[in-house]
Amino acid sequence: MSRCLTVHRHMEVAAIHAKKARTALAADDADAILPPSPATAPVAAGDATDPAAITLKLFQTDSSNTLPCVHALIKAHYHSMRSLRHVLVPPPPALPLQFEGLTSQQVEQLTGPIRDVCESLTTRDFSMVLPTSSNVHLMGSDVFYVSLYHGETMMMGIFFMPPHAVIPLHDHPCMSVVSRVLYGAVHLKAYSIVDANSTDDDGHHALLARRSRDKLLQAPCTMELSPSHHNIHELVAAGDIGCAIFDVMIPPYDDHHRHGNDYSLVGVHNSSSSSNSSSSSSSPDDVDAALYVMRRVFKPATSN
Repeated sequence: MSRCLTVHRHMEVAAIHAKKARTALAADDADAILPPSPATAPVAAGDATDPAAITLKLFQTDSSNTLPCVHALIKAHYHSMRSLRHVLVPPPPALPLQFEGLTSQQVEQLTGPIRDVCESLTTRDFSMVLPTSSNVHLMGSDVFYVSLYHGETMMMGIFFMPPHAVIPLHDHPCMSVVSRVLYGAVHLKAYSIVDANSTDDDGHHALLARRSRDKLLQAPCTMELSPSHHNIHELVAAGDIGCAIFDVMIPPYDDHHRHGNDYSLVGVHNSSSSSNSSSSSSSPDDVDAALYVMRRVFKPATSN
């Protein structure tokens, strides 16, 4: 079984690549624009001595010019923030914290323009070379992340998942994410939070969630999550070449407030009150009516 890195660990790997940034967004923002993905696959954390992990060419260029699609997404993002200027005010508080107070309709206003751009993206927009069933083994077994942009209010990057690789059950606290499957296929299981402050049968703190998605997604395909819908999910790469997923995260992860949490699925809620909570919080998109009990997984701190 392949070793799985948590999404927060991916962000730590991305921070290493961020040090190589060569350009910056002009006048109206100081956010760093990272160079396009390197010509060879970056090494996932823990695999620095594995020569196989750096031999598969996944991009046609190692140019430091910012990708046009990244520019288009930055432009769309600032346009959507300007459309919310009656709600978003100059800091303080920081804009990412202000995003937490947005209504569902305002979140849609923030992410809609991003989704519109992502709907047309293909591997060509990233100068990507698709792996084949005969060479995909050169990617190794770990998921790895290539950072394309990391700013105060948005980050973008590509997750590369070899066949059968897993990004375990995790959340995106107070975040919205628009994702585009660029090649391959991924099996998505997503859950929407019903009660973040419940307890399990042993009296431990737990979270109740409804499974809102259980689907095999084939490229090209766009998916989306918000603070209230699909926010906890698990991804499993399917097919013989795995998959690549381009993510736009609003706002970005950070080490203090939005560091992300891992979860384990421990059972199904069987309380007599579950039927009432089910009817009050159900969605037409829900896969089933069951309430799943999840417990947060605490992992020991890692060092680079």
